[in-house]
Amino acid sequence: MRMTARGVSALVGVALIATLAFRISTKIFAAEIDTAALTSLLDTTSAAVIVTHVESNQIVVSKGDGVVRSVASLTKLMTAIVVLESNTPLDTIMTVLRTDTARASTTYLRIGDRVSVDTLLHLMVVGSDNAAARVLSRAIGITTREFVRRMNIRAASMGLTQTRYTEPSGLSAANHSTAADINTLMLHIIDMEGASALFSTPLYQTTIGRRTVVVGNTNRLFREDIDILASKTGYTGVAKYCVTMMVEVPNGEHYIITILGARTSQERWTVAESVYRGLARQDESDWRGDASVEDCGLRPVSISDEGKAFIRQHERLTLQPYYDTNGYAVGYGMHTWQGAPVTRRHPSFVTESDVEEEFDAQLNIFAITVLNAVCAPLTQPMFDALVSVAWNVGRVNTSIVHKVDLGRPVVASDFLTTATSRRRRNPTLVVRRLREYLMFTGNYEQALNHLNSSRELRQYVRGTSVMLFQQ
Repeated sequence: MRMTARGVSALVGVALIATLAFRISTKIFAAEIDTAALTSLLDTTSAAVIVTHVESNQIVVSKGDGVVRSVASLTKLMTAIVVLESNTPLDTIMTVLRTDTARASTTYLRIGDRVSVDTLLHLMVVGSDNAAARVLSRAIGITTREFVRRMNIRAASMGLTQTRYTEPSGLSAANHSTAADINTLMLHIIDMEGASALFSTPLYQTTIGRRTVVVGNTNRLFREDIDILASKTGYTGVAKYCVTMMVEVPNGEHYIITILGARTSQERWTVAESVYRGLARQDESDWRGDASVEDCGLRPVSISDEGKAFIRQHERLTLQPYYDTNGYAVGYGMHTWQGAPVTRRHPSFVTESDVEEEFDAQLNIFAITVLNAVCAPLTQPMFDALVSVAWNVGRVNTSIVHKVDLGRPVVASDFLTTATSRRRRNPTLVVRRLREYLMFTGNYEQALNHLNSSRELRQYVRGTSVMLFQQ
């Protein structure tokens, strides 16, 4: 980052905090920007949003930016600052403890791993690794409790009056801030030596022990034609979907965009990208036209009949609610029914045609999830397999997505990364994942053959790999 923000941070903090909660305000400093259109865009979301023009230290547009909210993994911004300002050598080696990985939600680390501070910082920032944040809180030679105290002291010194931290990863709902405070925090991040490069890394690869770890940035806009100079995302059930990022538009100006509390991941990215296009003075027709084909290649938009048959075969068709390891379900393992969670009494009774209709509706949601996660050409079998995994797990398999986006060969072991239940390898899930891999390769015949044993399936997949299109 060639520009400097020293000396303006305190002033920016005052300007940001002064914005009224849930009141949309604008300051026109560049006639080319259609602030009215940006204001209308903010009307479409319940999230808190603030956009700051860095060079002029002015708010372009804002909404609800003074409201205190849980901030999830945006907490890691301050965790990184405290570590970097401690001047701890980046080659310092730390050992991962059981307490680091316990209920970590997202982590690439295992108990006993010996990892450098530099690697931990990249895992935490690029991949939002929660265990890495915990290890880093011990890496500077103090207790985690003292580390959190330093986080709060540093926040106060920056003028972040509405910010409070209780732990370093963001998993606690008690970590809270405002969109205005987060924007001020980003100004400090981009002015720190080494921090800008860390927070602008779209892909990070490292070796931990004997395994290679590839981590794609959790900000999917790195895949678009957007010059992102620093970024961090966050999500918990309480905080919802969050992102803060500094971007450079084609005329060389810099902006910080912060969104807190978007209801869905897609809403977060739609608002963020639309704001960027408005700042970049790009007409919507210039970038929305045929993005799915031009930017990501040819891909199916819906699952095939064979893919549907595969999911039906592996899920339990029932017309009344039943309890499984993930809670109550109905139909083909559906845990929601027409938008509401399935319970012992909801729905009380459904017909098979009702199930099929809801099945198609929910399949469409997971198909969109896959399309939003993957930006690469996909064959129908590849798409069907990824949707099946997402249906079963509730999310995409990031190991596969990273390889698909990079055009790297996908092997059966990539599918087996989600074949665990309560951290143990689940034999039933192993069989399903191997069949999904066979479907991924285009072998529907063996994928749908429910008589194949785990041993036979391993014979089918042994030595196979699917070469992907290079981007």
